[in-house]
Amino acid sequence: MNRQVHLSDPSPDIIEKNSFLTPAPSDQNAWAALDSARDLFFKSLAFGRVRGVVDIIVPPDSEQKDDLAYSQLIHELLQHDILVTISGRGTEKTDPVGMIPAPDLFQSAENGLSEFCDFIGVQPVLHIGRIDDAEVVDFYNEIAQRAGVNIGDLPVATISPDQYLGETQNFGNIFTMDKGPGMTADLINARIHEQRLALKWCDRCGGAFSAFS
Repeated sequence: MNRQVHLSDPSPDIIEKNSFLTPAPSDQNAWAALDSARDLFFKSLAFGRVRGVVDIIVPPDSEQKDDLAYSQLIHELLQHDILVTISGRGTEKTDPVGMIPAPDLFQSAENGLSEFCDFIGVQPVLHIGRIDDAEVVDFYNEIAQRAGVNIGDLPVATISPDQYLGETQNFGNIFTMDKGPGMTADLINARIHEQRLALKWCDRCGGAFSAFS
């Protein structure tokens, strides 16, 4: 059985609202900023300000025609307070979001995710290089340890191209884009909702707040 995490009630100003136009750090420093804020991230995750994390694995030969589908998917995930990371196989940086301006990303993100990302100085979509980098794996391991569960029990998911299923490191449930961006986002949101309640973490899904008593 998953262990319930007991946290003190969050202070109303646990994350102060700053300007959403604060310049985000470069990609190589973005993960470092999140990594250095592990304690705040865990609290934000447990309290529901950040409802979950989805990593999108993009192959180096991703075609330009895929950008619109990825862009729609990312915007819909952000609207559900889901942090998005972008990783690639054997490449330092991939960009499936078509250079979406940072203000547009913040406008898509709901308040909890926007406030958390703005507070630590990162965008709600992070390029992390490779998902199997040691520091990334260590980050997820520590978050799982704090929650007293396995990584697969966390509200996280991976979106992988069909040809790479089973060939790369992943966290959480694995989804593909076969059903299109809209349906994929709905399936992920529903799964994260289920995982949060299984962890005895309050959640809201489809605008409704579901308290776990």
